[in-house]
Amino acid sequence: MPKKTTSQTTPNVNIKEEKPKRPDNAQQKSPVRIDSPWLHEPATQAVFKALNVNGFTARAVGGAIRNALMGLPATDIDFATTALPDDVMKCASKAGMSVHPTGIAHGTLTLVCKHHTFEITTLRKDVTTDGRRATVAFSKNWVDDANRRDFTINALYCDSKGTLFDPLGGYQDLQNRKIRFIGDARQRIREDFLRILRFFRFYATFGDGPIDPAGLEACISEKTGIKTLSGERIQSEILRLIIAQKASHALRVMNENAILEIALGLKPQMQVFENLIKIEKELDLPPDGLLRLCALVIKNKKDARTLTNRLKLSNVQSGRVNRAAQTEAEETSPRAAIAGLDERALRKALYLLGPMTFRDRCLLEWARNLKPSTDPAYRRAFEFSQNWTPPDMPFKGADLIAMGFKPGPVIGATLSQFETWWIEQDFPASRDQLEKKLVELAKHG
Repeated sequence: MPKKTTSQTTPNVNIKEEKPKRPDNAQQKSPVRIDSPWLHEPATQAVFKALNVNGFTARAVGGAIRNALMGLPATDIDFATTALPDDVMKCASKAGMSVHPTGIAHGTLTLVCKHHTFEITTLRKDVTTDGRRATVAFSKNWVDDANRRDFTINALYCDSKGTLFDPLGGYQDLQNRKIRFIGDARQRIREDFLRILRFFRFYATFGDGPIDPAGLEACISEKTGIKTLSGERIQSEILRLIIAQKASHALRVMNENAILEIALGLKPQMQVFENLIKIEKELDLPPDGLLRLCALVIKNKKDARTLTNRLKLSNVQSGRVNRAAQTEAEETSPRAAIAGLDERALRKALYLLGPMTFRDRCLLEWARNLKPSTDPAYRRAFEFSQNWTPPDMPFKGADLIAMGFKPGPVIGATLSQFETWWIEQDFPASRDQLEKKLVELAKHG
């Protein structure tokens, strides 16, 4: 099945600068209409056309509508429909679309149309709930469906012409930059404890002003439920939260109420995190979620291992986190390990660590030492890594064999000795000098 595509790649957006347009209020007679590129795409309109038949009604729902009202690009385009899953399958197949029962037990199908994918879910309502799980039934009532969603700003729908349907006042909350749970906040959270992290992530991304007190109180009351979540789900939310516009504010509230430590399994270092943000801005760097995560909770190699296991980081992610963590010498020394190095020492460090690890170490050390974002020594070290490219090792095993050396362990040992000498000599480039040293080492080896 094709991978779910997006209409655009979401940029790093400064939410304060991209405030939502203020069309007529949803409560007024003039309907609110959205006008976003994804709505007019042939694939989107084809899905509307395929599902709005035989008395069925389909509307786009959720994040795509919210982002359109904010003037932001959409990520996923989801639909809600009065049609039952079997009817959706028949309508889509008749329209020539491929259908995949990705979540049919919950009323969700995935349609593929013109190389775009769309999730289609039948309207649902709660039948019974004990506060921790709900029994649901399919419905034809849009308000029932809206009441099952997490936040009012996500319970927004629109038809094929972009006309907004807002049963729970989410449009006004979006205009006011207010993140509000639907109905009983504690009940919404108990249905999925990930909603605690989503509450803060949406506040950090879209919110403004004080955090909704009812939502915050519910998150504090139910925070231990975060322990039941998988590391992968926590990772996904946290990495999106910490690069949001108001990440510092949201994380401070989480930290003050012991929510952040429960989620990450480590004690946060808010000063270090906030200093890294200042450094990123000073250097005009885009927010780096993984690096910010390191600044937030990692002090040493042990913390790196704890975080890797807690959040189930991928091999690539965990490799970067572990390489960026401080060494034992750096942990015990208040003296900067990178700032203050002369150019020769910087070249050696940059070659041995590699450009990415060098930059990660430089930025994290800068942030941990709470040096100002304008610190000249750290800036010099960072800019050096941007301007100097480590050279490639001059010789490989094949080169030695071509020079007449016999294959065997001596080649590896000779290359290792040669590289150590080459680094200490500050990467000389004379081919004659290098070959002479190589022969010398081989003879003595």
